[in-house]
Amino acid sequence: MLVGIVGNLLTTLMTCLLAYALLFPKGLLPQEYELAVVQSQFFAVSWGEIGRLLFLVVAAAFLTDTWLATADAVSRIQTDIILTLFPKSRRLPARRWYYIFLGLLTLITSLTMQLDAPGPLILTSAIIGFGGTIMFPVALYLINHKMLPPHLPAWARPKGKPWLLGLSFVVYLLLAVLYLKASLKL
Repeated sequence: MLVGIVGNLLTTLMTCLLAYALLFPKGLLPQEYELAVVQSQFFAVSWGEIGRLLFLVVAAAFLTDTWLATADAVSRIQTDIILTLFPKSRRLPARRWYYIFLGLLTLITSLTMQLDAPGPLILTSAIIGFGGTIMFPVALYLINHKMLPPHLPAWARPKGKPWLLGLSFVVYLLLAVLYLKASLKL
């Protein structure tokens, strides 16, 4: 967990620093379809055209990987929910339910992509994800340190103070406030 929190925090801070140091002074701010193109300037500064192209290929791979992982996870979760809550649904095998949900998610994604340019969709998705990142340490604290301990044997209860969860919450909340301040130009 520590590696994930610290790694995510450092990656977020480095991306913000790179954008501030390299893009902001030049007035390069992502607009609509230009999001990945503007971000690719990070690498073009040091590695030239090869770095820019490499970034675009890696960005495409990450977006594809993220969508596939999300579609797989959501399809599996929905399949488990249907099979658990509705016993009559077991007439169809789990695999068929999985493919039904995967097909629906693919259809929803295809329709959603027609509604707006990728930039606003990615930004909306990132803001929703960032909201989840802010809530995650709080939820993890409540579950692991408040709700579960009474039901666990003594050896399985969390030991020590969850100061890292508190620190990650404060840092991500601060980043959200700074983002809102910059977005709303307060």
